[in-house]
Amino acid sequence: MLELAFADESLREFCSKKLAAETEYGAAVAKRLRSRIADLRAAENVAELVAGNARVHDHDSYIVDIYKDWRLIFKANHSVSPLSTNKQIDWTRVTRIQVTQIGQFDDT
Repeated sequence: MLELAFADESLREFCSKKLAAETEYGAAVAKRLRSRIADLRAAENVAELVAGNARVHDHDSYIVDIYKDWRLIFKANHSVSPLSTNKQIDWTRVTRIQVTQIGQFDDT
């Protein structure tokens, strides 16, 4: 199971409290956000994520679709990120993440 952390208290609140998310993002986005957070918590590692078109974003972070152009961005949250032989983050070994952003982004 992935361990989740949050870049700040407001992100933690939006990801854990239905009313806070609905107030900030609207009901449709909040509902899908709750689903994505559940998907993250259910995965053993980042590479297992299937829902939300999860993909590498900017080499050191991951991006997941929430709803339409809404995305969730997170990064590895290990004291030393596991690296592959080519010195890139080995997402199959990442089991701790930090949610850094939720917002509307162009297709990436």
